[in-house]
Amino acid sequence: MNNKIKIIDITRVYHGYLNVDKVTLTHQKYDGSTSKVMDREVVVRNDAVAAVLYHPLENNFWFVEQIRVPTVFNGSGYLWECVAGLIDDGESPEQAIKREILEEVGFDVSHLESIGSFYSTPGGCSEKVHLYFAHVENQVQKGGGLVTENEDIKVIKYNSTELKQLYFEKKIEDGKTLIAVQWLLLHHPQIIDNKM
Repeated sequence: MNNKIKIIDITRVYHGYLNVDKVTLTHQKYDGSTSKVMDREVVVRNDAVAAVLYHPLENNFWFVEQIRVPTVFNGSGYLWECVAGLIDDGESPEQAIKREILEEVGFDVSHLESIGSFYSTPGGCSEKVHLYFAHVENQVQKGGGLVTENEDIKVIKYNSTELKQLYFEKKIEDGKTLIAVQWLLLHHPQIIDNKM
């Protein structure tokens, strides 16, 4: 923890699908003085993983579509995005993304490359996302998500031309997916330009 930030109290104010803590704190300001005591609400979550998938034999990029309830208020309620999920306690990010890919699309991972890590919503959520590029080739189970988590997941496939068009027409509405596609354009143009 940063010694410029003093946590006075943390109180769980809501426990449900998401957990919310009220954090009371002070911090050293940039001029060297100490801030007033302040309260901030924080959505507390495990870190997450996400991956843009590439199937080399099909030469397609795979995403998933599912209901995302918060998007009901300013969108369709459904979102296509990278495979993603939370890291379980005791799991590494690499183990978690392989598990999520298996659960959501039913394939194992033949290649995994780290894109980077970032905070999804640092103004109000503790979640850090570990983003990957993964090759999938062998189906080992059905996919579609976990019944126990009420998931209903559809696989969406785009070729490189379609994916570039979606990017340049600003049709990618999910942040982690936008980052992943930008990364592909910069780091794997041979795949995006169909030169593999």
